[in-house]
Amino acid sequence: MGRPPLGDRPMTPAERMRRSRAARAQERAQEAEEELHRLRERVRELEAEVSRLRQRRAKAPAECKETSVCRATMSPTDHNVEDVIRGVRAIARALKSTPAQVRELQARQGLPVFLSSGTLCARWSELASWLARQSK
Repeated sequence: MGRPPLGDRPMTPAERMRRSRAARAQERAQEAEEELHRLRERVRELEAEVSRLRQRRAKAPAECKETSVCRATMSPTDHNVEDVIRGVRAIARALKSTPAQVRELQARQGLPVFLSSGTLCARWSELASWLARQSK
């Protein structure tokens, strides 16, 4: 006839183990579902940010598209535009040269650059004055 229904008898250790494992698996599945929901929401936020930045980039002047900072719209009182150019490639684009030439200018002609967290950086204002001194 087999075992009596569960309500009529105590659970065996194997049954307790199965129920415990099933409950933990269900909890993990719920946590995974919540994490998936959070990640999907974050993806939506990032997609909206990318879209906003693409629209902003499309409206920018041509010079802004070539460099990491737009000199055409910079003014000394504009605190929203950062004066720092980060990275050898960005500095090279600003000078219309190559990263190797930037390193060469730094080594031989004193290009005004500095390291920030291991990244070579330059300031637009210092580059402009350095270029003016070099052209004299």
